[in-house]
Amino acid sequence: STWPPQEAQEVLMVLGGDGTLDGLSKPAAGLTNGTLQSSFLTYDPRNPTPSVGGSSFNLLFPSLAGEKRQDSLEVRRDILRFDSQTLAHDMTIIGRVHLRVAIRTSRPHFDLCARLCDVHPSGRSYNVCDAVFRRHEPLESSRSDQQ
Repeated sequence: STWPPQEAQEVLMVLGGDGTLDGLSKPAAGLTNGTLQSSFLTYDPRNPTPSVGGSSFNLLFPSLAGEKRQDSLEVRRDILRFDSQTLAHDMTIIGRVHLRVAIRTSRPHFDLCARLCDVHPSGRSYNVCDAVFRRHEPLESSRSDQQ
């Protein structure tokens, strides 16, 4: 038996500025056909985006982790959602999921949370895997000032 299975195929999914998620047959070094599109959101630190399910470590409430419905998050204005076309057949995802994204922010501190979800025929969305990236630049006042 080999790993990954011989029938496994690597698929590159491209985030579109219009909220689409399109699959290309083989991964490419870069997109040569098409233009890069941007998506925008405004984050309000007074109303932080909650985390629902996924990789969560909480000894008091371990039931908060794992697969959870994401519907309550997906209606928020401070998230970006990208959807593929409805799958014609079941898909099995094995191995690691990778995300490469270019970000421009107005603040030196930000978190990027990415989540791959399975949307059921009923329209309900459930998390499959997620990752969080935190960018933290030191405050200007905390740096040494040598003049």
